[in-house]
Amino acid sequence: MTDLHRKSLFDAKARQEAAIDAMANGRFFDTAGDLMKVGNYRDALPLLLQARSLAQDRFPDWGSSPAIEVCVGECFEKLGQAEEARQAFNQALSIMEPFTPEKKNAFNHLIKRATDGLARLK
Repeated sequence: MTDLHRKSLFDAKARQEAAIDAMANGRFFDTAGDLMKVGNYRDALPLLLQARSLAQDRFPDWGSSPAIEVCVGECFEKLGQAEEARQAFNQALSIMEPFTPEKKNAFNHLIKRATDGLARLK
């Protein structure tokens, strides 16, 4: 096997692993969202924490996804864990802080959910 062939196999495996992680993350996040819609925050939270862990690997510069952090904050808030909720809402806002105005505009709904969550916790 040549070095070029080895590199090609390595690149293909890395792409495959990234695709599997993305699908898993989507499944955890979608299922958690469905649970949150029916008020089942206790079962949604572990799925969101798993999605957060996968997102931290996929978005090392961000540390997570703002959508996941907002949902984590909402779950912690509903479960009466105010400090953990604050941390997640603040994390979501800090991820979005360096975004361009255009990108922030696309994330307005998440910015509002995070700021509203923090206001409720005061």
